[in-house]
Amino acid sequence: SSSNSNSSSTTSSFVVVCEVQVPAWLPANATHVSLAGLRLQALPPGLLGAALSQLVWLDLSDNRLDLTRPAAMAALSNLTQLRSLGLAGNQIAAVSADAFATMPRLQVLSLARNKLAALDSAVLLAFPALTQLSLAANLLPPTAAALNLSAVPSLQTLYLSSNALLTVLPPEWLVGLPNLAALYLDGTSLSALPLPALTPLLLQQQQQQQ
Repeated sequence: SSSNSNSSSTTSSFVVVCEVQVPAWLPANATHVSLAGLRLQALPPGLLGAALSQLVWLDLSDNRLDLTRPAAMAALSNLTQLRSLGLAGNQIAAVSADAFATMPRLQVLSLARNKLAALDSAVLLAFPALTQLSLAANLLPPTAAALNLSAVPSLQTLYLSSNALLTVLPPEWLVGLPNLAALYLDGTSLSALPLPALTPLLLQQQQQQQ
């Protein structure tokens, strides 16, 4: 593992990158931690404890985390300042509705490069401040029931790129997202601009500008 510290007059960050194995402990002043690519099947007990009160960024990408178990990510509830969580590339096919404890400050969540065919809206209730969500490169089908984002009305940016099964964009997916400003659909199988889905969004933005 390796670490480095960067400081300025206004902010101070301490970055920890673990490249070979899971460390026995993490420094209490860590602000950014990467545990990517370590083949983790579960979060190490005690590693992400309440002592990490300054942690704002956590990358758990390219592991083998199982999110089908209730409270699978309960250890993250100690990280009350966490703003960004990366779970890309974990071969996740399903997420338990109560896999996460509430993370009131989380703004960025990546579930890209997994095998999700649906995402339970109850999962997103844990992230009331979420502004950016990536579901890119998953297996989302073009059905209304596959995705419900109404639990995160604060969402501003949504990545649906590289969902090869997405031939149409169900209008229901974008219901209840008054703040959505950016939607990425590159690499999907859409044959035309999904106007039925985008019309409510465009009307919302027009009304806000008036």
